[in-house]
Amino acid sequence: MTKSECKWYDDGLRFQCTQCGRCCAGAPGHVWVNDNERRQLADHLKMSVDEFTRIHTRRIGLRYSLNERGPDQNWECVFQEKQDGHRICSVYDVRPAQCRTWPFWDDNLSSRRRWREVADKVCPGMNRGGLHPSSKIESRRQTHSYPELFGDESVWSCEMIAAPVGGNSMDEQSTLAQSSSSTALPIARIRAAAQEPNVSAQIQALYRALDSQIARHQPDCRQCGHCCRFAEFGHRLYVTSLELACVMAGLKDASMRVSTECPFQRNDLCTLRDVRPVGCRVFFRESRKADWQNDLTEWAMTQLRSMHESLDVPYTYVDWLTGLKQVLSV
Repeated sequence: MTKSECKWYDDGLRFQCTQCGRCCAGAPGHVWVNDNERRQLADHLKMSVDEFTRIHTRRIGLRYSLNERGPDQNWECVFQEKQDGHRICSVYDVRPAQCRTWPFWDDNLSSRRRWREVADKVCPGMNRGGLHPSSKIESRRQTHSYPELFGDESVWSCEMIAAPVGGNSMDEQSTLAQSSSSTALPIARIRAAAQEPNVSAQIQALYRALDSQIARHQPDCRQCGHCCRFAEFGHRLYVTSLELACVMAGLKDASMRVSTECPFQRNDLCTLRDVRPVGCRVFFRESRKADWQNDLTEWAMTQLRSMHESLDVPYTYVDWLTGLKQVLSV
C-alpha cells in the first residue's frame, strides 16, 4: 500500500462507550431509520409499525428520523433513559445503524484533528479502551455512510408518497415546530452574513457543485409543487444558519408573512430557486431509489459544517419555516 493510500487511522483507534449519552443529545439533528429498523424497533416495543412511526418518528422528505425530546431536555433521543448515574439506550439491542457505528463516522474520521476535536468536545470514550482495528473501523464507517435506508420498499410512486403512511400528524408536527422554535438562532450573525458578498458566493458555489452532481442522476421533477406544501405532504424541511443567510441575501422583500407553507411558492413554482436550500435541491418525489439523495445530502451537510467554521457563523439546524419567521421578524 502506498503512502497516499494509507489512512491516518490504519493502526486502529481506541474507543469504549462511557454511557455519557452525549452522542444521543446536545443539539437538534437526525437519527435516520430505514424500513427494517422501524420494523425491528416496533417489534421490540410490541407496537405496530404504523403506531411506532406515528409516535416515535418524524418524516423528513422521503426519510424518517427518530423524535427528540426538545430543547428543555437537551434534545435527547426519545429512547435515552437515566439509570444509576448513566444514560442508557432503552432500545439498545435494536438501535439503528447510525447509532451502532458511532464514533466511526465519515466526519469524525476525516482527519486526526477532527477525531481529537470530537473526542475533546463530545465523546469521552474516544481514545480510551480497547483498540479497534482499521478493518472494523472501515466496516462501520461504510455501514454509516451507505445504509440501505429504504430496505425492500424503496420503490415508491408519487401517488404512494403523497399520502403519508404513519408519520407525524400535522398537530404533532406543529408541536415539533414549536420545540424547534426554541432553538437559539444567531439571528444578528445570520443577518450580518447576508450582507457579506463572500458568504453568498461560497454558498452558491456549493449549490452549483451540488446541482452538477444531482444532474448526473437525471431526477424527474414534475413541478407539481407538492413537496413545497408541507401541510399537505406531511414534510418538514430543515436549513442551516448559512442557508438562511443566503436566502436573506437573495430577497428583494423581507416583509413577507410565513405560515404553514413555503412563502416562495407561486403557481407550483419556486420564486427563490437560485438560492433555495440543500433540502429543496436534493428532494425529488420520484419512483426510483433515493440512495443518491441521501448520499448527496450528507456530503453537502459536511461541506456546510466546514463553511460555518471558516466563516465564523454559529452552526444551527432548524425547521425552515421556523427559521424564516425568526430571521425575517423585525
